[in-house]
Amino acid sequence: MARKYYISLEEDGKIYNLFVLGYDAAGGFFIKDLSLHKGRYFVTKMRLQLKGYGIQTIPVDPKNEWITNFKPKLIHHIDGLVQISETGIRSGLYKLTGQPKGVANRNVSLFNDGGPVWGFVCWGLSKFPRNKSKDLILFDTSTIHIDPHLRKIEIDDKQHSAHIFEAFYLPIGALRLVNLANGVIKFQHPNFGIIPLKYIPPPKNSPGFIALGHRLTITGFDTPHGITYGGGVSATDKYGYVTQIQLLFPFDDIRPDPGKKVPRSLDFTLKHKFISWIDDLGSKLRKILSL
Repeated sequence: MARKYYISLEEDGKIYNLFVLGYDAAGGFFIKDLSLHKGRYFVTKMRLQLKGYGIQTIPVDPKNEWITNFKPKLIHHIDGLVQISETGIRSGLYKLTGQPKGVANRNVSLFNDGGPVWGFVCWGLSKFPRNKSKDLILFDTSTIHIDPHLRKIEIDDKQHSAHIFEAFYLPIGALRLVNLANGVIKFQHPNFGIIPLKYIPPPKNSPGFIALGHRLTITGFDTPHGITYGGGVSATDKYGYVTQIQLLFPFDDIRPDPGKKVPRSLDFTLKHKFISWIDDLGSKLRKILSL
């Protein structure tokens, strides 16, 4: 049976629901933000190097940039396929070619090193709902893990401070390491040493589970509210680069380069419906001819 939780944050006595984290019955998972702000999402496939903590220049490829008017889900299937999906957004695979209809990536094994398998950054808590009271996984800013790489001037910079949640996917056997009194597991972070993670209970018979870390960070954006999240890191190519899917919201407020042409749409249209119909028909004909 699938399960989902509202990942929430308590600050100054108020509880804000930031995003939904859901498992499917096989142990795969999805995340979907709960921002109340209206606007378009920017979606890209980023090519970068995994070289530890620090700043790097990331190449930009307009062919791997999209926008959508719908609130997307970042879905990570247990077989390693990662895609952007939701009603109104092109997603899934073509039956004839196996190629993605929208934005997708092939992830390395979830159990390769635990992760992080995705990260979620947000700022401007007042733009998130506060009405969910059940199925909460609650984080508290009074016990937040401070990024040890931040300088004090950055920690005190309230205008640019943001909350980051990192997800690590651990084999089900690691449940024995969870402190059942508080749901915390101690984890060796690749950059920050031993940090506390919150255990997110998986569905029955799942091969693994997500453990979430939360810390304070900073953002370079000057907008009062925003979100960026991504995951689905691919295997390393021969040049030492990986590819991952990344989302940014709201696109029109924090556009990466306002002077650039607006990316093409990821939204499902009548044209895409016709292409899917042709693909489905071709798949059926191929089955008939193979009998």
